[in-house]
Amino acid sequence: MTLPEYKKTNKIFGEMQFGVLVGLIFLFFVFTLLYNFSINGEQQFIYLADSFLHGQLHFREMPGTWWGDTTFANGRYYWPLGPFPALILMPFVLIFGTSFLQGFLQFFLTLFNFYLLYKIALKINYKKLDALWLALAFVFASVYLGAAWISFGWQFAEIFCVLLQLMSIYEFLNRKRYCLIGIYSALLFATRPTAGLGIVFFILAVIFSRDILKEKIKKLTFLLGPTVIVGALLLIYNYLRLGSFWNNGYMDAILGSQTLISAREKFGLFKLRNIPTNLYYYFLKMPEPVLLKGSYLLKPPYLKVSPWGLSFFVMSPIFLWMFKISIKEKITKYALLTSAAILFFLLAYWGTGYVQLGPRYILDLLPFAFLAMLYGFKEKKLNWRQKLVISISCFTNLFFFFTLYAI
Repeated sequence: MTLPEYKKTNKIFGEMQFGVLVGLIFLFFVFTLLYNFSINGEQQFIYLADSFLHGQLHFREMPGTWWGDTTFANGRYYWPLGPFPALILMPFVLIFGTSFLQGFLQFFLTLFNFYLLYKIALKINYKKLDALWLALAFVFASVYLGAAWISFGWQFAEIFCVLLQLMSIYEFLNRKRYCLIGIYSALLFATRPTAGLGIVFFILAVIFSRDILKEKIKKLTFLLGPTVIVGALLLIYNYLRLGSFWNNGYMDAILGSQTLISAREKFGLFKLRNIPTNLYYYFLKMPEPVLLKGSYLLKPPYLKVSPWGLSFFVMSPIFLWMFKISIKEKITKYALLTSAAILFFLLAYWGTGYVQLGPRYILDLLPFAFLAMLYGFKEKKLNWRQKLVISISCFTNLFFFFTLYAI
């Protein structure tokens, strides 16, 4: 092949690649828009925002199809999850009432998360096209997709956590204003405490920096101060609702079956004995066969997803490149240690989550795993195999989504 022919072929290949990428982004954001603007069940944070506007901490009416995961105490129902998303929704509920849907905001949160992922990849010296591929990989070729398209209260909180963590990471890679990072971290604790453990990354960065001791203390004060303040407010929030500073309602939340209630009572909220079960559902659970009744024969769609979960690496195979990471970079070490710390608490938690596409709790650490993964690709560049993996994952996740929610 002559040089002009090579250049022409390379140009055609590049144009095809760009067309595929734009097509995938457009298609999957259309799905995101349709699902977010049509789902009206389990709007817990909308109804909690309405309660706050009326000066109350309990639900004034049932926020969905049932009282699942709420805590019943003193004749009232409370929401155990952190209150921050409800605070953000208060202006919308004030204007539009409880007819405003969480999905109306969740679509734009996902759009902004995509943008932040793109900017983070650019900051680590990826070219624009590869940065778009990486943002696509996180949002639609990973476990994030299952949360992005279902705007129930639990998933809505996860999307918020991803947003706050990405904002923290982007701030760290740019101006390193630890007061701002501290605020983001505090708000994470006010949404999902396990996601708030992402603050470990920034604590490590400060402790092992080359700053003098006085400067380190100053940065740690900016970093930890907001979390201390918000933590105190959350304790007061618990006391006003349930009469105890330390009871947030998780241990008494209403569950769908006596089996789950018995499991929670037996295993406790956080116990090491929960780890084998969670390891299986987080990383080993495969799709299940769809069989004709009373036979071994397969029938369409042939495979389906268990509502208890699906292996993270089945949904997010691009993250397998994390195992090729060089840990010479300090950021990589901090990101991996932070991911491990969060994962330990997730694996020790009594539940895996239910009716979900993949282990959605892993979103608590996924931004830091993504940051580490960015250092796993040679020369900060994606090859055609990795882009193919991302493309195929988008469609396999689409198929898995339909087997869980539409079939």
